[in-house]
Amino acid sequence: MKTNHESMNDMLRNNLQDISLSELLDISVFQDLFDSFFKLTGMPAAILDLKGEILVASGWRKICTDFHRKNTITASRCLESDTILSSQLAKGLKFNIYQCKNGLIDVAAPIIIENIHFGNLYTGQFLFEKPNMEFFAKQAKEFGFDKDKYLDALANVPILSKSQVKTTMEYFTNLTVVIGSAGIDKKKLLDLNKNLERQVHDRTMNLEMEKKFSESLISSLPGIMYVFDQFGHLKKWNRNLEKVTGYSKNEIFKMNPLDFIAPDDKVRVRDTIDQVFQKGQASIEAEFSTISGKNIPYLLTGFKYTQENIDYLIGVGLDLSARVKTENEKANLIVKLQETLLEVKQLSGLLPICASCKKIRDDQGYWDRIESYIQKHSDVEFSHGMCPECSDKFYGDEDWYIKMKKKDFEK
Repeated sequence: MKTNHESMNDMLRNNLQDISLSELLDISVFQDLFDSFFKLTGMPAAILDLKGEILVASGWRKICTDFHRKNTITASRCLESDTILSSQLAKGLKFNIYQCKNGLIDVAAPIIIENIHFGNLYTGQFLFEKPNMEFFAKQAKEFGFDKDKYLDALANVPILSKSQVKTTMEYFTNLTVVIGSAGIDKKKLLDLNKNLERQVHDRTMNLEMEKKFSESLISSLPGIMYVFDQFGHLKKWNRNLEKVTGYSKNEIFKMNPLDFIAPDDKVRVRDTIDQVFQKGQASIEAEFSTISGKNIPYLLTGFKYTQENIDYLIGVGLDLSARVKTENEKANLIVKLQETLLEVKQLSGLLPICASCKKIRDDQGYWDRIESYIQKHSDVEFSHGMCPECSDKFYGDEDWYIKMKKKDFEK
């Protein structure tokens, strides 16, 4: 079973398959390093990837830059030499020494990163012995080089011993290890950056989704919603607050929560806010003031929450106008009913009445005619007339009455 370290190396190796050497190297750092090395030793150096692209180069001889690399045929020989050197290094050699077809000595060491051959470190453009002037003169003629300038460039090619070259290549071999390590470190850094970028992107997307959800939730809340800190600075609110109060977003941002409360309720609301921050939650019914001066009855709630050592109050407000209207209508109805009951007069209980004259004694002890008493204590009105018995008693002997009675009987 592989350890975590081995698994990470396998993952790194797999990721390296799709990356180029130029992405793994800090080109400017190695360019400065090679320039300093050339000034110190006079030895040119270059880093090429496996496609032959020159990534870093310093101190190349004029015989190569001004002649061999500019002629089509001699340039193809340079490329052929690079290819042969590279193929030899693929066999596992620490470095390879090769005399190119243009007559100079080149040396290359492989750049291996996690057992993957990414490119080669080259040095060369030198000789092990004095140049064969006849060979180079013939080469100048064959490829149309200016003989004098070509041989002057040849004179600047250093002649090194094999021990010097060996020492130099031991340095370069160690340098390729450093290059490989630097490549691994940069790859890890790249992977870390990509991972961090992915995490930041994912987190940003999640935060964006959470923000949209939060805004949708806030927008869907009935009534008004508000958040302010312990110092009275409004931090968040929904559109309903702007709609109800008539204040703009910029105006609300500069306001204190108590600026929205009617003067008569400010003290009570302030005490309720203090209670939220002290005990965690509270609610109150109060008049909410708009920019036009209109007061609207609201139920205001508050809950405390703390973030980064700062206390906040989050709450909602519900418009009580409909409820207050209903309550007012109910109260008015009760008043009217009470007034109506007061207007309704009814008789009840025992009435003290005279057995002789039939007068009734009222609550103050006065005797009153029965019809007067009833009229005072009810809405009854009397119309006077006589019953048949009383009519006979009072008018029975009168001729007109006797005739009227007779006619009524005949009918």
